[in-house]
Amino acid sequence: MVGAMTKGDDCTIGAVHTTEICALQAEDARLHAVDQEQWRAINQIKNRLPVWATLVISLLTFLCGILGSLRAK
Repeated sequence: MVGAMTKGDDCTIGAVHTTEICALQAEDARLHAVDQEQWRAINQIKNRLPVWATLVISLLTFLCGILGSLRAK
């Protein structure tokens, strides 16, 4: 039987596959962590005020400051 392994033979192909599987599992874990980080960033962007709302709040604060300083005179 060609290619049959005896009891004392080392399985180099199996060792290579095991090493490749371990590398792929490590890469999968790393990519999963990166994916989680990207979703965290996306959720932070989605949960903030729109630019127009921030601008309106800034302008109202500015006007309150001006009116307060004019009234203090």
